[in-house]
Amino acid sequence: MVGGTKTPGWSGTPQSHQANTYLINLFLPNNVALIGIRVAESSVSGCDVLIGMDVISSGDLAVTNHNGKTTFSFRIPPCEEIDFVAEITKHNQQLGGGRPALTDEDRRKTKNKQKAMRRKNR
Repeated sequence: MVGGTKTPGWSGTPQSHQANTYLINLFLPNNVALIGIRVAESSVSGCDVLIGMDVISSGDLAVTNHNGKTTFSFRIPPCEEIDFVAEITKHNQQLGGGRPALTDEDRRKTKNKQKAMRRKNR
């Protein structure tokens, strides 16, 4: 079957073009199976399959890099919210008496705001 498909372009805007489309069954290495997915043939180099948000949004996806080992985990159905920001905020509050740790960039911005306020109040 030939149909229209949209892919990201170099300019960041979607580019439309004609492509062969297929209905496939996708079996991921962690035994997750997606049945009857519509896919478009493409010439993306460096990979066999490009998984899009239509698949990713159907479950929970996490990519970690603990001890230099990259791990990809995906599950369907989605089971819980994974929020690394909430986790580090809670951790920082426990360590710093309720005040989250600041990055060097955040410290610089805070100092600049304080300097501007002092100048303004003179």
